[in-house]
Amino acid sequence: MLTLRRGVVGVVAVLLVSGILAAGCGGSEGGNPTAPTPAPSTTQAPPSVTTSGLFTFSFSAGMSLAEQDFIRSTILSGNTFFQTSMGRTIQQPTIILATTTKPLCVVETQAPGFTGGAVNGLPAEITICVGNMSWLSMTSLHKQKFLIHELFHLVQFEMNWREEGVFDGPLLPYWIVEGAAEYVGWRGVESMGLVTRDTARGCNAKRASEAGAPADASLDTLEDEEGFHGVHWGFEFGMLGIDQLVLSRDLPALTTYGRLQASMPWRTAFESAFGISTTAFYSGFPSYRAGLSSLASSQGNCREDTRALFR
Repeated sequence: MLTLRRGVVGVVAVLLVSGILAAGCGGSEGGNPTAPTPAPSTTQAPPSVTTSGLFTFSFSAGMSLAEQDFIRSTILSGNTFFQTSMGRTIQQPTIILATTTKPLCVVETQAPGFTGGAVNGLPAEITICVGNMSWLSMTSLHKQKFLIHELFHLVQFEMNWREEGVFDGPLLPYWIVEGAAEYVGWRGVESMGLVTRDTARGCNAKRASEAGAPADASLDTLEDEEGFHGVHWGFEFGMLGIDQLVLSRDLPALTTYGRLQASMPWRTAFESAFGISTTAFYSGFPSYRAGLSSLASSQGNCREDTRALFR
């Protein structure tokens, strides 16, 4: 889902429970790793604002100190991961707002948060809807993946992952924008030792199949908002598509693509960055996905929380 914020289109964190859940591997079945939830704290803090580098952290009243530290450390660790894996960090002042009262958190009750890029002199912002059940019920691992996912959206805004020469409007194409953020989120928690890459791949493949993705489905129909949100496996397919693209080139290929897209049509940037045309890539994706069937079948509980699945 995309939403307007301060006159620009921001990417909503779409770990939504409305049928578009990002793939998850938290849970205890089948030996899948489950990161511990931050230790509960009886210390409820007043509102606070702190700064670390380019990041300003704003926490609502009533949050525990442990949760504040959890969010802050994940964002800073994610930014460090970007530098070590891609040679790129967040380069603009950014607000990390953890709140229960922002209007979009109230309206989008099933969203754990959303992100908007800088505009008109106002800083970029990641909003975390800490009172929404979609945030409260997430495992620690999936909260960390979600935060790194949103942090990478800021990289996309800064690099202008839009159509050539366009400086406003949505980041496009949808499956690449969301798939790259989801993939980087998984790689981020992998770098923390919380999950293996095969588990991430297997769970995304499993979730796509459980959501009803046909065996011959590809990514060509997920380029725009309507197509992406018209299926229940958009995030899973996006993550797996990016995984296939960077198998031989790794994460720097994503920033190469972003840099090229700012000055040429995205399909041309795609072929230059990843070494394959979109036509050939789309044709080969079903076979790649089929090759993950053994990984998918070996996964246990791939839900992101302990609630019943909403589909």
